[in-house]
Amino acid sequence: MTVHLVYRSYGGDNDKDRPRWFGKLLCAASFVRAAHEAACGCTGSTTGPSLRTGCA
Repeated sequence: MTVHLVYRSYGGDNDKDRPRWFGKLLCAASFVRAAHEAACGCTGSTTGPSLRTGCA
């Protein structure tokens, strides 16, 4: 059986109450590490405002 994981993120911010250590980069790194350890394929997608600032 093949498992393929999809990681979807939103480029903007929200005001939800999150722990201080929580961040988008940490979540993405944790996802990639877990996919690697499970030997799964993965795809990423971002919606909303661009994650890069100052880019057209």
